[in-house]
Amino acid sequence: MKASEVLLKAADFMASRGHCKGTFEREPGGALCLAGAIQLAAWGDANHWNGFSDDITARVAEVIDGADYVAAIRWNNEPLTTAGQVIAALDAAAIVALQEEGIEPEDVL
Repeated sequence: MKASEVLLKAADFMASRGHCKGTFEREPGGALCLAGAIQLAAWGDANHWNGFSDDITARVAEVIDGADYVAAIRWNNEPLTTAGQVIAALDAAAIVALQEEGIEPEDVL
């Protein structure tokens, strides 16, 4: 799966299931954190973490001016970070990924 596909799917999951902090998934089928949404989009399991998940989460860090995937996870867990902000960051990272993949975002979004 391409990075853009994972990011867009993660944004959709968060929009439909809600946002949580401090855990990948609140309960089965429940709210997701940034990393949990990415993992669910990539692997079908919110608790499946690996290097690919690091790379995709780092793409979000780039659009929020974070240093790496750890910065993105910390940002997600900050008390004032909202679902809307996380979804917007996922969408922004997806646009960058689409451009890197040679796809015009207007053709997909």
